Amino acid sequence: MDSVINGPLKESDVPRTKKEEKDSRLLETMRALEAKNRELEEALKSRRRLRTMAMALVLVLLAGLVLYFWFSTPVGPGARQAISRIAHPKKNAVKDVQTVTVKTEALSNAISLSGKLEPLEEVMVVCPFGSKVIEKTYSFGQRVERGDTLLRLSTRELENKIRDARVKFIKARAEYEKLKDWTKSAEMAKARRGLEQAQHDLARAQSKLKDENGLFKEGIASKNELEQAEEDVRTKKAALKSAGEELESVREKGSRDNKKIASMEMENAKQQLEELEEQLGKSEIKAPVDGIVIKPTQGDNKQTKIVEVNAPAAEGDILLAVANLEGMIVQTVVDEVDVRKVTVGQPVKVTGDAFSDVTLDGHIKHISAQAKSGDVRSAPSFEVVIKIDELPDPVQDIIKLGMSANLRVIVYENPEALTVPMSAVRSEGDKRVVDVVRDGSAKPEPVAVTTGLTTLDSVEITAGLSAGDKVVMPSGGAR
Repeated sequence: MDSVINGPLKESDVPRTKKEEKDSRLLETMRALEAKNRELEEALKSRRRLRTMAMALVLVLLAGLVLYFWFSTPVGPGARQAISRIAHPKKNAVKDVQTVTVKTEALSNAISLSGKLEPLEEVMVVCPFGSKVIEKTYSFGQRVERGDTLLRLSTRELENKIRDARVKFIKARAEYEKLKDWTKSAEMAKARRGLEQAQHDLARAQSKLKDENGLFKEGIASKNELEQAEEDVRTKKAALKSAGEELESVREKGSRDNKKIASMEMENAKQQLEELEEQLGKSEIKAPVDGIVIKPTQGDNKQTKIVEVNAPAAEGDILLAVANLEGMIVQTVVDEVDVRKVTVGQPVKVTGDAFSDVTLDGHIKHISAQAKSGDVRSAPSFEVVIKIDELPDPVQDIIKLGMSANLRVIVYENPEALTVPMSAVRSEGDKRVVDVVRDGSAKPEPVAVTTGLTTLDSVEITAGLSAGDKVVMPSGGAR
């Protein structure tokens, strides 16, 4: 009734719950925030318009000043060039870049290895004949020269053998000389005389038989005498045959085969005598090469003899060895990566801590085709032998066997290599490219190049550039 009398109710007059009051306050807060955001946006738009107008005003003023000074004030060449660079930046961009000129220089690459100095070869000295040592004139580690006497051997037993061999040779030579002219030998003459005598005796017996046969027919000779004459002829015929066989037998001694056999026996006896006489000349054992006397290593199934005075030694025993120091070798190992870079004949520089003032020239003599056996867990390595062909005399007094050696194997060398800074080369796909400034060009020209060896700060160019070319460097990349 009251509501009808007093008119409709307002929203504020309606009682509200606490939740409705909280929602109403949150809505009013959001509306207030939206109003503030709109005010901020309007302020930012005003600031942007002011900033744009200020920048336009500054550009107009700068343009006016440039035009004023260009037409009213005398301008020097330097100023005109500076203004021209500002007005035409692309045309003069080449003059603002940093470049380097491509030049030739010596370039090399090496592998560092290590090893120990060893003799060029170990020359084994063997006993020339069975004997005993009567004098020893060396000690191990002693330096000797070719021809120096190292040992003396007893020759008593050898001299007896030489005498026997000489007798055998003299007899064999006499036999050969006899057979060489056998037809005139005494044996042949005797055999011929025997045959002639048998022929004569047969002729006499046959003549007597003829006479006895005639007398028997006339009754003068008896039958017994005739039979005796016939028997005598048969005997003389047998003697003649035997004499002929004897002559043939004696003649056969001088045949070609027998002469050849006698000749070979004589040559064998002569050779044996000469060998013994040659051994006699080796009773003084001398150094075969310049070098150092060392203990021999066991090899070739030959017995190594411990040499002492009055100790016996058999022919072929290894008595000692001389390390040849006319040159040297260094044995080292190269891993499976670097072994592909080394080849036989490559130069090697050899130095050492014990001979730091000396550099020896060598080369690779041998590269093993099979990996060195070792721990299966370690990387494969290959044996390489470096040879030093010549060891100068002054150096021989400094260098000792077994000293450690540092090896520098020159795996690549180019005395006139073209190089550019590494930063000047960039990759474009699978190509390598550098920017080159050509004479009269308005901008750098990209050029594809082929690269070679890379050093710490540069790279070799094997194709694409020439000496004198100017290569553009990136900012901060000039060297």
